[in-house]
Amino acid sequence: LKGGGVEAGIISFASDAVEHLALKPVDDDGADGDIHELSAFKAVVDGLAPNGDTAMGDALELARVQLASQAEDGRQQAVM
Repeated sequence: LKGGGVEAGIISFASDAVEHLALKPVDDDGADGDIHELSAFKAVVDGLAPNGDTAMGDALELARVQLASQAEDGRQQAVM
């Protein structure tokens, strides 16, 4: 991932949309404080569990707002 220009974040949704990791660059080792370490993503995903309702619309809107705030011409953006 290093130098790959990948930015990612994690938003979960149950009864509410919750931002676990803000949208920012990802690196294998996270040596820079402004970069997520890949293992941080693994830890968040491993800790997710089904719970409550499904606030998927709220989560998608939160993701859309984050992407729009960091939009750059020519960059591809996706929500998964």
